[in-house]
Amino acid sequence: MKNWVSRRTLAFAVAAIAAAIPALGQEGPESLLPPGFGPPAPSRPVAPAVPPAPAPAMEGQAEGAPAAESPDEATASEEPESYRLPPPVSRPIDRVGAIGPGTTGFPQDAFGSASGPYLTTLMQRLDTPVASRWVAIVLRRALLSSVPTAPGSRPADWVAERALLLVRLGDVHGARMLVQAVPLDRYTPRLYAVAAQVALANADIGGLCPIADVGESLSRDALWPMARAMCAGLSGDTSLAAALTDRARQRKALGNVDLLLVERIAAAGTGSQRNANVDWTEANRLNIFRYGLATASGVNIPARLLRTAGPQVQAWRASAPALSLEQRIASARAGAALGMVSSADLVDLYSALAEEIDPFEIADTPAGKLRRAYVEQDADKRLNALGALWTGDMRSRDGYTSRILTARAAARIEPDEDLVDQAGALIGSMLSAGLDRQAARWWPVLQGASDSDATEGWALLSIGAPSAIPVSESRIRGWAQRDESARGRHRTALLVAALAGLGRLEGSVVDELGAEYGANLSASSRYLRQLDSAAAAGRGGEVALLAAIGMQTARWNGVPPQHLFHIVAALRRVGREPEARMIAVEALMRS
Repeated sequence: MKNWVSRRTLAFAVAAIAAAIPALGQEGPESLLPPGFGPPAPSRPVAPAVPPAPAPAMEGQAEGAPAAESPDEATASEEPESYRLPPPVSRPIDRVGAIGPGTTGFPQDAFGSASGPYLTTLMQRLDTPVASRWVAIVLRRALLSSVPTAPGSRPADWVAERALLLVRLGDVHGARMLVQAVPLDRYTPRLYAVAAQVALANADIGGLCPIADVGESLSRDALWPMARAMCAGLSGDTSLAAALTDRARQRKALGNVDLLLVERIAAAGTGSQRNANVDWTEANRLNIFRYGLATASGVNIPARLLRTAGPQVQAWRASAPALSLEQRIASARAGAALGMVSSADLVDLYSALAEEIDPFEIADTPAGKLRRAYVEQDADKRLNALGALWTGDMRSRDGYTSRILTARAAARIEPDEDLVDQAGALIGSMLSAGLDRQAARWWPVLQGASDSDATEGWALLSIGAPSAIPVSESRIRGWAQRDESARGRHRTALLVAALAGLGRLEGSVVDELGAEYGANLSASSRYLRQLDSAAAAGRGGEVALLAAIGMQTARWNGVPPQHLFHIVAALRRVGREPEARMIAVEALMRS
């Protein structure tokens, strides 16, 4: 098939600031879309002084006509005034979001006066997923916040870019909330294209139906006639559905797998004979179109194809109702490491699974172990259950997820001097889910313990506790001596960088230890200067976006200490210290 996805517009936009953004050696992710379903073409920047262009006319509506004009204007004009309905009022979209500063959101000035085209380029440039769960969390909160349209962008395009990045991070529900906040009469071509991707990522075929006709008039992508075919079939118009799919087959617009999935959806409402089984043999990769249709129609996607997609697809699957609990749990574990599934959501899934397992067979299952970690009366038995769940290296996503899963169970263990050798593991589990106050309860126990027993727990609390605890050069050196390998030296450099970014270590000690362990925190680059400038101006949303730009690597060992220092310091400066501390802790746990 021909590749219909043009990236020329994006290339020009990216070139303007490419020198300012570090790539950290990571290649851009391969598109999840088949030809014709690629990333929507970037919207054209709009000068701030120019009012937004009117939304494209709906099918059968003259461009420039009222959004809901009476079909018989003469008759309407003769009706008594008291019988007339008020004209429809379109919702304003100059400020769209799902959360505010009263919860976990950012304030209205989160992006300040930063240029819309510049911010859009950063969003499109970002390779996802990023190394840090907590950087992804803070970026998600910025994207979901109720903020004004960035200067130079159309309101609908600004929503589209935020929604598309949320999809790429793995938060399909947040993306849908943003898209659905915009009335159809305010859609732009960019938002039509993004809304289709959001619907597919949610496996929500019905979400394509209100936009399919206009979408086809705006784009030649093969998605739109197939959307019309599926929606026609779902509404009972089998003849139109068959005609559209037959035409696509004759033109070879799509592969056989794609057409079979379309026909399966279209036949769902009628039980048509076209409801054929899907043979994945000829498919060599998964894309958002195949994912959305297969998930919506209950077709199992082979594991080999799931491996060809990015890990964020697993986060999409975590809440797909058509999947089994076992499938959703496996996907939710991946989504948790990406910051898109919470510890509480993970526990809820395991609890639901426990209800389905035979009580005589549950003991040795993960659900049974998690239950024991919560309900056993004896602390030693709860600790044994936790230890059985802590599988894998924390540098791996699944190993880290096992700590996220047990965070609240770990918080139920009362601090005890007899457990000081396990304090580090318990504190790490709590902090992986942001339970900083619960973790800080262990400091009095660690304070009186020997350095060898308390060193890991001390290191985590030194950067994770809400209030600063005693930090000294000797303690840092004692912690560093436990592992003098290259990995250990990198962890020490990250600890020094985190302490410096949080303002918890004196400058002279920072310089000395930084030089010794390779944390050159005085190093500068155009990217770091841009991050510092955004923080100085109080643009927290831009800081969150730039923080993600600085984490474009598959593993934490690829994150330079100076990036961690500037990211932590910048987030702290714009009032996001809690997230900054959790990013610092994650760096230590996963590096």
